[in-house]
Amino acid sequence: MTEAGGTSCVLLSCSTLEHWALPQNCLAEILAPGAGGEAPDGGMIWRGREVPVLESGAGGVIPWRRSRGAADLVAILIGRPWRGCDYFGVAVRAEGLAVVSLRAGDLTEAPGREVQHARAAFHLGGVLYQVPDLDALQRRASAAAAMI
Repeated sequence: MTEAGGTSCVLLSCSTLEHWALPQNCLAEILAPGAGGEAPDGGMIWRGREVPVLESGAGGVIPWRRSRGAADLVAILIGRPWRGCDYFGVAVRAEGLAVVSLRAGDLTEAPGREVQHARAAFHLGGVLYQVPDLDALQRRASAAAAMI
């Protein structure tokens, strides 16, 4: 989606050190599961379907059996149906959550600053953002779903 010469992006804070930028059309919904909510290991029920949930920086599935703070959210991302799961979730934090219209002049590319699961990185407003490799994340989520 392009608005006034820019691309509509969702900015997500996945941890205190990792921030993501992804196209708005990849996002289905952002949920607040609630403090202390129980869910199956590695997943949650969303709109009647079991959805695998990943936590960035943890290298695996989110530890759902711990008490979750009220500020913790889950971003439900739209997957490619032929990749094992139609939707998957990523644990995110409430701070820094935004939808913005990005233009090339708004950001400064940061080659070599990408994390393992990112395709690119850039600076915006003093924050380093990662452009996640959504295909790789979906493969990881599909593997997690097989274990739920």
